[in-house]
Amino acid sequence: MIPTALFTAALSAWVWLGGSTPDQTSVPREIDLHWMEKSIEAMPPCHFNAYGSVIVNATSNELLCQGYNSQREIGDPSEHGEINAIRACVEKYTQLGWTPDQISQIWPQAWIYTTAEPCPMCGSTILQSGFQRVVYGTSSPELMAMGWTEYLVSVRTTWLANAARLQRGFGGGRPVTQVVGPLGNEQTNPRLAWQFNATAACPDGCERKGSVCARV
Repeated sequence: MIPTALFTAALSAWVWLGGSTPDQTSVPREIDLHWMEKSIEAMPPCHFNAYGSVIVNATSNELLCQGYNSQREIGDPSEHGEINAIRACVEKYTQLGWTPDQISQIWPQAWIYTTAEPCPMCGSTILQSGFQRVVYGTSSPELMAMGWTEYLVSVRTTWLANAARLQRGFGGGRPVTQVVGPLGNEQTNPRLAWQFNATAACPDGCERKGSVCARV
């Protein structure tokens, strides 16, 4: 866990230097790790589909919305963490009286964090929305090795971003979302390694109960 003082110091230094440029090298690692931890916290403990996501304002570094993968609980195949975080923002700001045009301007001024590399559906949505950055924890090759083959993990988010850069007129000419990761996968991998491996250790705070890890 990133100490609060270290995160605060990194954030203060970055803001003092004028930080809002979506450059992988310009954002202190402590800031990204902090929000990756928050992506983990966005999920219920010991969650099977351990895909959590948070959306952060790129200038103020304020948490805007969060979500997690609830596909197994609801049955909707689009209920992925990143999509649900976006939906949470739409609901939140609609209730605050924002117009659709105002809500659509959130994404180009935001970063989205996710515990694992986005699937093609989520990756395409993130790119189409115009987020400044997407930062993921566990990579698609790692997911493949862990047994997460029910999702199309063979398609990399960087490939989608490169295709967007090559397409004339994509996003109306705005900058293509920067893809950052794997980052913080030492935190996210344990949350995704047990579901298809009966010998894998459960995440902290969880214990084996048959084929699943449950809260202690």
